[in-house]
Amino acid sequence: MSVLVSTDLEMLQSLFATIKIIPSPYMVDLVKRTWKERLFSWPWKPQKKYNRVPSEEVYILKRSSDSVIVCHPMTEAKLRRLLNNAKL
Repeated sequence: MSVLVSTDLEMLQSLFATIKIIPSPYMVDLVKRTWKERLFSWPWKPQKKYNRVPSEEVYILKRSSDSVIVCHPMTEAKLRRLLNNAKL
């Protein structure tokens, strides 16, 4: 996630109040597991080639009447924490 400038934070705070946020647990990145991890992890599952890691991508969908943000629930929590800290 990139560092936001203070003007961007103010803009996001004003937009955040009017934008609907949809958390999607399906927004994940696949990270390839090493052979060492696959062979020596518990429970032993060498067939599982990828780990699912929460994606930090945020999609902003603009409609005619309103906007929607779609992101992973952990990314949503990071956004909310960032905006709450910026308000202080």
